[in-house]
Amino acid sequence: MSKPLGSLNITLIRHANTTKAAAGQHDNTRILTDKGLEQSEALKRKLEGYDFDIVFASSSTRTQQTATVAFGEREIILLDELYLPSIGSDYEACDVQFNDLGYKPPVAYFEDPRYQGWLHRYSLAAAAKIMDEVIKREASSIGVVSHAVCGNGVAACLDPRYADALLNQISLNEAGCCMLGDNGLTILN
Repeated sequence: MSKPLGSLNITLIRHANTTKAAAGQHDNTRILTDKGLEQSEALKRKLEGYDFDIVFASSSTRTQQTATVAFGEREIILLDELYLPSIGSDYEACDVQFNDLGYKPPVAYFEDPRYQGWLHRYSLAAAAKIMDEVIKREASSIGVVSHAVCGNGVAACLDPRYADALLNQISLNEAGCCMLGDNGLTILN
């Protein structure tokens, strides 16, 4: 790695408010509500003056919408690993895990063997892809638009001090962001 993580500023953003899934609708296709669009516009205003070398978002519609509004015309790199598993045994483990544990810091998920380590695998894969792009583009400031648990998982992989940064600071029904970097944790809510 050409630069230490301490010189990389990471802005974690939880997607804005979304619709409830309709019967038969896949969670990945849920869209922002009017309130979510307003929240995304508010995020855009909060992020004015910050320069981002790279922006990442999960493959879900709601994170892409949040990223598009908040970051405008900037290129957004989509990562499936920033989204919850949607099929197979990882999906089943994820569903059971949330029912059993609820939303907790990623370390609780990472360390529990009952859940097959899906969050750890996804988070490590996302962190690796993010860092590959950071190195390739010599980035010093990135934005990551994700879901609360997945964003926390990536933060935990990149810097364990911030394992629950999003989860502790941002309501699960609101968009919000926090910055991790040289100056520690900054909440922009």
